[in-house]
Amino acid sequence: MGGYYLFVSVEDGSCLEVYETDDPDGEDWGFAFRGGYSDWKRLTRGEVDPVEGMMDGTFDLDGDMQKVLQYSQAAVAMTEAAGDVDTEFEY
Repeated sequence: MGGYYLFVSVEDGSCLEVYETDDPDGEDWGFAFRGGYSDWKRLTRGEVDPVEGMMDGTFDLDGDMQKVLQYSQAAVAMTEAAGDVDTEFEY
């Protein structure tokens, strides 16, 4: 399993912690939102909506659907915040 993995802990509208992990299966996550590098670039640039990307298969979703629905607005807010970060992509 190659890639870059971030664990984001969100509870009651607050982000409690964020960290990189080498072993995503070793984390106690409620759901995982996964996608390819080019799709993540498009997401952070605002070219893909996170909810639409999840629904149309651009991103894979694994986990508890109730949690996904509960935190869908958090996904939008985190995507918008990520888009505000001045970023240089390697590829």
